[in-house]
Amino acid sequence: MLASQISALQPGTDLVTITIGGNDAGFGPVLRTCTAADSDDTCFAAVDAAESFERSALPDRLSRTYAAIRRAASHAQVVVPGSPRLFDPAPSCTAPQVPNGARRT
Repeated sequence: MLASQISALQPGTDLVTITIGGNDAGFGPVLRTCTAADSDDTCFAAVDAAESFERSALPDRLSRTYAAIRRAASHAQVVVPGSPRLFDPAPSCTAPQVPNGARRT
């Protein structure tokens, strides 16, 4: 994002929306793993690795990104929407290709 998108911001930019961090933390690969893995332990290991990254490396990356946005568009309102809930956590969800209850949790 810093290399390819920050240049689009101008001092007069008044609104910035950004979703950030999911790709860095491996959201797609974790989702694939937890959908297709033969064992829950494989899924849980992928989730643990992503959460470890989120705690250790992601805060600094987010801080640098938000600082760069502030430098490029100092008066902009910055909106960071959350991630969607992709699965019904209810134990009765049996849709095909949906991870089991333990993996959804």
